Order: sequence, then C-alpha cells, then structure tokens
Amino acid sequence: MNNNADVFIIFDLEYTWREDNPHFYEKEIIQFAALKVDAYTLEVKDSISSFVKPTLDPIIPQCEIDFTGITQQKIDEHGIEFGDAYAKFKKFIGTTVCYSHGWSRANTAIADGEIWNRGLEFNKIKDSYLIRYKNIADWFREQYARFNIKIEKQSAGDIARLLGRDINIKKTGLSIHNALYDCYSILEGLRFFKEKFNYQFIC
Repeated sequence: MNNNADVFIIFDLEYTWREDNPHFYEKEIIQFAALKVDAYTLEVKDSISSFVKPTLDPIIPQCEIDFTGITQQKIDEHGIEFGDAYAKFKKFIGTTVCYSHGWSRANTAIADGEIWNRGLEFNKIKDSYLIRYKNIADWFREQYARFNIKIEKQSAGDIARLLGRDINIKKTGLSIHNALYDCYSILEGLRFFKEKFNYQFIC
C-alpha cells in the first residue's frame, strides 16, 4: 500500500489444523473477517465476517471448537465454500493491501495471507491477481521496543487486552479468537500508539 492510500485492510483467519493426522495436515479456513480502516483517523469504514466450510475435512476438530467457539453447527448452517469465501474477500478489499498478524518468526512476511494462498492451491483455484499481504507483527515489535513496553509475544487477539484496550470490543459480544474480534484487537493496538504516543501507523 502506498502512502497516498486513504484506507487499508486488517484481516484475520480462524482455521483447523490437524498435525496428528497426515491426511488432514492443511490449515483449512473456517472463518475470515476484515476491517476497512481509514488510514488517517483509524476509523472503521466497513467490515466483513463469514464462516467457511473446510474442503479436505468437513468435520471441525473439538480442539478448534474449544479454541474459537466456532461449532460444527455454525459451519454447516452458515458456512460458504472456500471459492465463494475468497471471491467475497477479494470483492471487499479491492486492490488494497491487507495486513494480518503473525508473531512467530516461523510466519512468513505475509502472515495469514499464506493460508489464503495455500487454500487456493489445494482447492485448485487460479487467481491472476493475487492479493498483496503484509505481516503487521514486526511493526508492533518495533513500537514495543521504541516505547519500552515489555511484551514478549502475542496473538492478534491478545493485543487489545495486553494494551488495556479490550473493553470496547467486549461490548460487541465478540470473544477472542473470533476472527472479527481479532481484527478489532489489532486495530485497538494501532489506536493505542496513536493516542498515547501520537505515533501513527504508516501503511
């Protein structure tokens, strides 16, 4: 995203991952969410959230249900196919750069974008114009070091709580590890640095 852009995208994914089963080792998206954010005011211009039906293994592992709160019933009743989910996501974002959060150094520079791209591969979907993804976690690391904030690790959903800004998200009824909650958590982190230190996120 260039510095003249008026908006940027924050997105998050929830997904299954069965490391113990070699037949279902892929990370399969079960929810995506995104916020379209004003680059100057950090106000939300639009939002989207949708459940997604896994392709390789339609059964949601109990550990993921416990972790995300996304039940098999929610997926069966409200989930859409991966191809439809990707098309819906692309329509929402247009050509805007998309930021997600991957704290571990094992994550690539595109964080959750890697999961979208891998999903395209095993769903055999070709896209002539791939989305531009960036990992926002390094930006947070830099600001923690700059302002001497002692946070050693975090998930996307942890950010608002760690910075004392989760109360407004809780009022929505969302909970951590819901993809939309985690998007708002990232946004609250950006707002924290803008309001407390007058330090603006430059996308």
